[in-house]
Amino acid sequence: MLLGVRMVLKGAAAATWTIVFSVFYARIWDQKNSDGRWSDAANQRIIVFLEAALVFVIPEVLALVLFIVPWVRNFLEGLDFSILYAFTWWFHTRIFVGRGLREGLINNVKYTMFWIAVLASKFTFSYFLQIRPLVSPTKTLLDAGDTKYKIHIFFNSGNRIAIVLLWIPVVLIYLMDLQICALQFNLIPEEESLRPEATMVKKLRDAIHRLKLRYGLGQAYQKTESSQVEATSQATELGEEPDQSLWLKICKSEYRRCAVIEAYDSVKYLLLVVVKYGTEENSIVSKIFKELDECIQSGKVTVTYKLSLLPQIHAKLISLIELLIQRKKDESKAVNVLQALYELSVREFPRLKKSMETLRLEGLATCSPATVTGLLFENAIQFPDDEDAVFFRHLRRLHTILTSRDSMHNVPTNIEARRRIAFFSNSLFMNMPRAPYVEKMMAFSVLTPYYDEEVMYGKEFLRSENEDGISTLFYLQKIYEDEWKHFMERMYREGMENDDEIYTKKARDLRLWASHRGQTLSRTVRGMMYYYRALKMLAFLDSASEMDIRDGSQQIGSHVLMNQNSGLDGVQSAMQSSSRKLGRTSSSVSYLFKGHEHGIALLKFTYVVACQLYGQQKTKGDSRAEEILYLMKNNEALRVAYVDEMQREVEIYRIMLPGPLKLGEGKPENQNHAIIFTRGDAVQTIDMNQDNYFEEALKMRNLLEEFKNFYGIRRPTILGVRENIFTGSVSSLAWFMSAQEMSFVTLNQRVLANPLKVRMHYGHPDVFDRFWFLPRGGISKASKVINISEDIFAGFNCTLRGGNVTHHEYIQVGKGRDVGLNQISMFEAKVASGSGEQVLSRDVYRLGHRLDFFRMLSFFYSTVGFYFNTMMVILTVYAFLWGRLFLALSGIKDSANNKSLGVILNQQFIIQLGFFSALPMIVENSLELGFLRAVWDFLTMQLQLASVFYTFSMGTRTHFFGRTILHGGAKYRATGRGFVVQHKSFAENYRLYARSHFVKAIELGIILVVFAAHNSVKANTFVYIAMTISSWCLVLSWIMGPFVFNPSGFDWLKTVYDFDDFMNWLWYSGGVFTKAEQSWETWWYEEQDHLRTTGLWGKLLEILLDLRFFFFQYGVVYHLGITRGNTSIAVYLLSWIYMVGGCWDLYSHSICSGQICSEGAYLLPASSASCHNGFGTCNCIAARVHSLQISRYSLKFLGVHPYRLGHNFNSSGVFRYLVFLPAKSLSEMHSLRGHEAGLGLQQTK
Repeated sequence: MLLGVRMVLKGAAAATWTIVFSVFYARIWDQKNSDGRWSDAANQRIIVFLEAALVFVIPEVLALVLFIVPWVRNFLEGLDFSILYAFTWWFHTRIFVGRGLREGLINNVKYTMFWIAVLASKFTFSYFLQIRPLVSPTKTLLDAGDTKYKIHIFFNSGNRIAIVLLWIPVVLIYLMDLQICALQFNLIPEEESLRPEATMVKKLRDAIHRLKLRYGLGQAYQKTESSQVEATSQATELGEEPDQSLWLKICKSEYRRCAVIEAYDSVKYLLLVVVKYGTEENSIVSKIFKELDECIQSGKVTVTYKLSLLPQIHAKLISLIELLIQRKKDESKAVNVLQALYELSVREFPRLKKSMETLRLEGLATCSPATVTGLLFENAIQFPDDEDAVFFRHLRRLHTILTSRDSMHNVPTNIEARRRIAFFSNSLFMNMPRAPYVEKMMAFSVLTPYYDEEVMYGKEFLRSENEDGISTLFYLQKIYEDEWKHFMERMYREGMENDDEIYTKKARDLRLWASHRGQTLSRTVRGMMYYYRALKMLAFLDSASEMDIRDGSQQIGSHVLMNQNSGLDGVQSAMQSSSRKLGRTSSSVSYLFKGHEHGIALLKFTYVVACQLYGQQKTKGDSRAEEILYLMKNNEALRVAYVDEMQREVEIYRIMLPGPLKLGEGKPENQNHAIIFTRGDAVQTIDMNQDNYFEEALKMRNLLEEFKNFYGIRRPTILGVRENIFTGSVSSLAWFMSAQEMSFVTLNQRVLANPLKVRMHYGHPDVFDRFWFLPRGGISKASKVINISEDIFAGFNCTLRGGNVTHHEYIQVGKGRDVGLNQISMFEAKVASGSGEQVLSRDVYRLGHRLDFFRMLSFFYSTVGFYFNTMMVILTVYAFLWGRLFLALSGIKDSANNKSLGVILNQQFIIQLGFFSALPMIVENSLELGFLRAVWDFLTMQLQLASVFYTFSMGTRTHFFGRTILHGGAKYRATGRGFVVQHKSFAENYRLYARSHFVKAIELGIILVVFAAHNSVKANTFVYIAMTISSWCLVLSWIMGPFVFNPSGFDWLKTVYDFDDFMNWLWYSGGVFTKAEQSWETWWYEEQDHLRTTGLWGKLLEILLDLRFFFFQYGVVYHLGITRGNTSIAVYLLSWIYMVGGCWDLYSHSICSGQICSEGAYLLPASSASCHNGFGTCNCIAARVHSLQISRYSLKFLGVHPYRLGHNFNSSGVFRYLVFLPAKSLSEMHSLRGHEAGLGLQQTK
């Protein structure tokens, strides 16, 4: 009631102010015109007008003040005074959420400056490239004389109609291209590295590095540079360089400089300690280092010594250190190594060769005759005491420095291993909180909702072959060829004697190997249990001494060696622990644990899988229940929460629910009912198609410490975590999908969190403050239809209630995506429909009213605005092509004095700006992989038709988002998440894409053909191609996409089978229990189900949109030769008389329903060759189905149910069908009435 009163009062206030300003403005000009000049009276009326304007803007000035000082607004909104409610009642409804949403002043300035820069770029771009070039030609067209139209125009408006049609695409682009500008400004650099010192030079270098990262010309750190070997390599390669140049190259990295100095001093100290003090050998070693120090001081190292021998000296030093680290030291080997070092340093390392006499004179050779029969250092070695902890600590550190290999010396062959190592090493240089002891860390749980997806792949599923003889196991073996080889080696070490045993004795290992490479529950469980293993190891390291770790490392090495030796012949393979089978290898660290680590890890971590149907699966004996039980037995920290519906008494208590347990959407209901079984301060939401990595689990302690830090004026309540899409290698489509998703989960989410402060919860790996969310509605919303995208509503709820969402890129979790076109399309349809429902939700309404202007812009363009602008792109294409069609059929372009029209046509190339949306993906790959690799990947993707895929996905999002906005009715669509090795039939593709792609593409294709046939632009082929190439690409992508990305899509035999299957589906009679996969009629009615819930305005709008097809008939009629250039309206009216006659002819030529199947081939207005081609069938049938749209909506609106009848067309009937397309509506109505009356219809010639 109050809302209605407020809206009425606002309308009245707006009308009042409009009248006031109009009256005051008119009085100013009346006074000026009566006085003939700007008199004092006229100026006085201007002052009155300005005073009225001042009164009007007072509320806006107040809002500006509150925007500049956000804490004042937060304070006022937090008060519960009635007078404040009365004051704010005019602006928004009184609710208890959405108050105090303003951020701090610093964050306020940051996102305000961001949007000022974006808007400035957008307005500059729009003015100079869109609006300004069209101003002068538009004036020319307005000043031109009347245009001679080739069709009847109901009102004489000169060229105004043409100008409006030409400007509509530009206006639509003007409204849409802000999304593109915002995407480009999302390309901000990575988080800062830990750099304690910050001189001006380093700041300048850092700024240059950031600029390179921003524009993709640089690369993030891919390795650490604390290796002394890298300095050795540089010294070897640049041995002819002067000392100063070589030292500058070494000093480019502070870590490398320190490593070189420390290594030199440590080697010097080591040799002087090992060689007995007071011996002749000790004095020789001292003399060698004294000469080296003198050369270093004088800058003559490269002149005096051959630096190419440094690798040999380096290898001998490592051998000596390894001998000293061993418990049982071999003195003879140490003597040999020292002797070799002496020969290298004294005889070969110096450039100037010296005789033995010279060496003795300089103290570099022994003078004792005893060394003639024996070796040098034979009696001069003194090993340090084993109890000297300080010496051995430094010795192990020196060994670590000298044995750190260059990144190119030992690169793993597996691409996934490279990626994980690179990311982990990079993440160590990012800012993250200091990790506490495991005993003091925040406890947390991981929650995964599970319904009835695959737990583990079965043996029969893996070995079953498709029609081409390709099995899922063979497919996996080819994709993960190196991993399959390693798996077979491991099986042979564990006792397998031949390859056939992989299907018998090692069947479970085989199933687990395949399941860990798919999107299964077992893979998710294995990944999440890395948290448990990591916490156990960290708990051991927290309490272990250095000696424990040293002893443990030796035990681990001996244990691994024993397993390898015993596993090769299969002697001890039976003693392997069953828990090993869930991981790649058993954890050798577990042999060092003292017992308390398991308890600490269980206290700090719990993994809950919400298996909603587990009780039913156990009752039915489902194999999934056995597999879940297997996972529980082999994972100590795993808990399964499920609903048990057995009819028996419960020992504690039983609650009777008033209705069914599942009232809303499945996944959020599953999460909400299982959250009570979680423990700890935080809960991480994980889907059942995700994975985790052991090295990332080690950083969970650091991540949980983020809850204690302030980000702005609030502590975080949701910690956003980066995702890695691990399905990118499965197929080209999976690669395209993963590239698209990676740009969102890295670049976009980082900017949404900081500086825009509008990051929401997008599902998957985010970590919730459990105690904050439990009393505030939970971590998910489960209302039917409206919450089909349930995850983001948790973010809406968090923001409305004063929470804070952050994003952290130093930790990541694996995520699987759909790998086939049909799976991806259903996923895109679900997300687009969910975005449409978000537009209609109260959460978005409240956020739109409560957020300030700039933050509201961020919120819009990061949520529903993305899909809205995608729809605007397609509407722009429609407006562009329908405008060209009007120009072609009306003859405006052929009229005189319209040369400026060509200038305006050339400006429409701006439509192709949609391709700039791929730029974030390129920049993201540049940051991750480097600029050249990113460019190469981009070119490779284009050769694999990535543009076709992205254009096709744009059509999917547009169709389902628009239909949800217009009609509602979003629903969950299961995608399957399996591997795509099966060929999809044409009938299945047609059912999925007929309404969203095929029909629309045929419409746009017909427009382009008619435009080319009736426009003088066709004389200039280049102009026509340049103006329509993007539209033709869209048409071809929407039609050919499902066939290009379909396995064996162009196989001739499969095309024939697809055609037969499609015809059987088309003519199958419907029934009560008939499914859409069996009958065209059932599918037709299911496609129109959304009209049942559509209101009157939705139906009227659908009818009005479909009336655009009458323009085909209206325009083509006036171009027929029979009109002889007459543009009278009578020509069009006479065409309707001919059309009515054609309808009666079709009615008299209809056949009875018993002959539908036998005469069905005449429905296809194509040659017999087209019938053998799936593409031709698609065009013909889609054209046939689309011609019935107007009759369908009209009959639905009138309350009549359409029915399908076949017709036997003769040649003239086909001609009338093609020319007078809308005439088919009346023929359907007449045929329907005749059929319902039970008339015996006869076939006539």
